[in-house]
Amino acid sequence: MAIERRVATIGALPVVVELADPASAAQLERVAGRLARASHPGVVEVVESGATPDGGWRLVSAHGGGPASTLVGLDPSRLAALGAAVAATLADLHDLGVVHGRLTEHRILISSDGRPIVCGFGPEATGRVPEDDVAGLG
Repeated sequence: MAIERRVATIGALPVVVELADPASAAQLERVAGRLARASHPGVVEVVESGATPDGGWRLVSAHGGGPASTLVGLDPSRLAALGAAVAATLADLHDLGVVHGRLTEHRILISSDGRPIVCGFGPEATGRVPEDDVAGLG
């Protein structure tokens, strides 16, 4: 089972392309479904999703930013604002019944306009509860 991930561009839009072989297609399809349910300005945007001719699955999501983990030296008020924005996004997702399940600083991007964008939604969230996301915020 394999899911290949790569960064690419569609026009000027930076995207992550994920391609699953037939054995992993259901896993990636579940991720795509969770992202579709999580349609939110604070979550990566699904650009394209669907079955491939070989029975696999393709998911393309716009990421448009850099990892929050590289932010260093920000003043505390800016860090607090970013944390509050992520918490607000998670609260909205939980209201929709979507739990991220494995939130870390590596799964938060900072968009070109400075907004935090949650990414890295995996299928592992099955059985997870909102408190797991809160714990991930530290």
